[in-house]
Amino acid sequence: SPLDGSLLASAGADRSVRIWDVAKMEMLWTIRAHRDHVTTVDWSPLEPMTLASGGWDRKFRLWEISSAEVVACRQHGGNCSQITVPRATGRHPQLVWKVAFAPGGRLAAACHGAVGQSPTVVIYEVVVHHAHSPLLLHGLRAAGWCGASGATRTLH
Repeated sequence: SPLDGSLLASAGADRSVRIWDVAKMEMLWTIRAHRDHVTTVDWSPLEPMTLASGGWDRKFRLWEISSAEVVACRQHGGNCSQITVPRATGRHPQLVWKVAFAPGGRLAAACHGAVGQSPTVVIYEVVVHHAHSPLLLHGLRAAGWCGASGATRTLH
C-alpha cells in the first residue's frame, strides 16, 4: 500500500487476492470473492486500506479494510479474516486485465477486452465511504494503456 509500505497485495489464479505484511513475511488476509482468475490489483493512493481488483470473472471490485482491523490482525499474527463482501462492484462485458487508481485516488480505471481485440477502459469515480460507489463515468478505447501483456502505464 502506498500509505502503509508494509502491506503488499497479490492477485492469484486461485481466484483470490491476498494481503501480506512484508515486514513480518506473513499473509494477513485472503479475499475470495472472484469466480475466476484475479489478474490485477492496485492500492488507492488516497485511502490507506482501499484496493481494487479485477479478473477473468469480468468484475471490478473495490475493497476496504478498516485501520482497526489491520491493527487487530497484526496483533493476532495474521490470517485474520476472509473478506468476501466488496465495498463496490462493476460488471464488465469482457475479461478485466488491469485496474489502476489515478494519482489523486478519486478515479479508478478498469481495462477489459477479449484477447486479440481492442481493449476498453472504463473510468469509475471512487466516492470514499459511499455504499453505491463507484459510479461509471464513461468508457473509451485505449489500446496503448492495457492489454493481456500486462501494461504498466499509469492513468493520468
